[in-house]
Amino acid sequence: MADQAKGKGIAPKRASNLADSGQSSRPLLPIRTLSEDKEDSKDYSEVIEVLKQHIKSHKRVIASQSSNIKTLLLSLNTLKASVKDSVSAIKNISSTLASLTNSSNAMATTTGKTS
Repeated sequence: MADQAKGKGIAPKRASNLADSGQSSRPLLPIRTLSEDKEDSKDYSEVIEVLKQHIKSHKRVIASQSSNIKTLLLSLNTLKASVKDSVSAIKNISSTLASLTNSSNAMATTTGKTS
């Protein structure tokens, strides 16, 4: 006990007891009271509630983004259909021009002129 009074750590008897038992010489954790546990429990409950609110908020954001993605996909499908229609129309115009060119060339041949 004299060593503790001088501030030199654990008393020799205590140190030898720890060495014999295989324990470290670190001090033991303080014993917690029931009221301290209740306070910590309350703190944890508050943290859990905050986390629940964050989760709800993130779920709303995800739902909103999901809705936006669905809208974009519908728009892309509409655009795809429009592009297909445009390509089909261009092919029809090209085919019509080819027909007109052939008709023009046929008429020119019968009249003796070629284009």
